[in-house]
Amino acid sequence: MLHIILEEYIKLAEKNEYADTTVAIRHACLLLIWKNVVINCQSYEMAYSAISRNFDFNIEKLDKEMLQRLKELEKLEMYCDERNKLFRKLLTNLIKDGMSNEKKEEFLKLFFENNEEINDSLSISILENLDLDPGQLTIEQRVMYRNQLLIELYNNKYSINEDPRYTFIYPSENLDSLFNELRNAISYWKEKGMVRFEPNSDHVKLVLTAAGEDQYEKEIYQDDVL
Repeated sequence: MLHIILEEYIKLAEKNEYADTTVAIRHACLLLIWKNVVINCQSYEMAYSAISRNFDFNIEKLDKEMLQRLKELEKLEMYCDERNKLFRKLLTNLIKDGMSNEKKEEFLKLFFENNEEINDSLSISILENLDLDPGQLTIEQRVMYRNQLLIELYNNKYSINEDPRYTFIYPSENLDSLFNELRNAISYWKEKGMVRFEPNSDHVKLVLTAAGEDQYEKEIYQDDVL
């Protein structure tokens, strides 16, 4: 639907000699690439992992000619070798200069492989290491990441005979030094009243509120057990 809307916008804009359709054409190209990755990977989450690497494309090549070549894919049968070969050729042409052949192959695999096992392993690694920057997350992974933060805070409060995996102690409530996902997860739960900062003489400690405990016990605990 979004692609159709963009196509109509581009057609209308091209009738105006002063209109610049560069950005619209670029987005239309990315939407068609996204569509083909979903077909190949048979998973929105796996497809997101691929398309989120669009920064490795030479955006100058996402032009009207590329859009037309991508539209040619729509005329070919799904999952056929001819379609896959053409799609691979187009993706290869879009890759920025300077990437090694080995890296290119790793990059291209993302657009064709449906490997849920690898994706599950990545999710497990992310959730086991909240203190490490996970990089770009999918929406599903971000939800799991936020929930894991509450799980760890709950465990810190009630597992009194065990050393906590994370202390959640910071110099101040200013979290600019933290990596993006952790900072946003803390801010998200803080805005919802699920966590708060407990001040001390030279630091603050992130702790769970009563509402946060309810959130864990009523909404997260069952999934965590399963």
